Amino acid sequence: ADIYLDNDTNFGNGTTSTITTALPITTGTQTFSWDASASDGTYYIYVEATDGNETGNDHSESFLVDRTAPLEVTDLTAVAGNMQIDLSWTASTDASGIKHYEIFRNTESINTTTETNYTDSDLTYGVSYTYYVIAADNADNNSLPSNEVTETPLDLTPPTTTIDYNGEWTNLNPLTVNINCTDLGSGCKTIHYKLNENDWV
Repeated sequence: ADIYLDNDTNFGNGTTSTITTALPITTGTQTFSWDASASDGTYYIYVEATDGNETGNDHSESFLVDRTAPLEVTDLTAVAGNMQIDLSWTASTDASGIKHYEIFRNTESINTTTETNYTDSDLTYGVSYTYYVIAADNADNNSLPSNEVTETPLDLTPPTTTIDYNGEWTNLNPLTVNINCTDLGSGCKTIHYKLNENDWV
């Protein structure tokens, strides 16, 4: 079996290597390697095999060498939402295509996406978060980090309240009422109450 690698002399263009297993054989496997310093580009491996009757068979495969990092992500923006931050950016480009974008929050990787936007949710109100994004191509090259953005999530969900008292009927001796307030964002600041149409207290 003769093995040819076309397109670049760094790979030994036109050189051959023959299976060393004793012949004849039913199946034969041989591993070949070429100089890994080849420049970026598309390469074609051609295989020519013959059997004991000199019957030949040709086969070829192509692959892409890509050592160039993707262009860095640009125009990263952050918009504060309800206990979340919405991120968006301009797409990166690369010869082998973009595999995904990796999102970093406060220097820690939190997720990857194939989209050019991401929502970071379940955040803490009043805490500032800093983000940047790195693009990875299909050859696993990583871009430089994008610009950094910092934003603080909002609390747009009103608090919830419950009223507990001692039974449906009462003789007002005494009437005990418990008013409970829950707010998982900025917290309950004040609680007002009134009886019937009286003024709020």
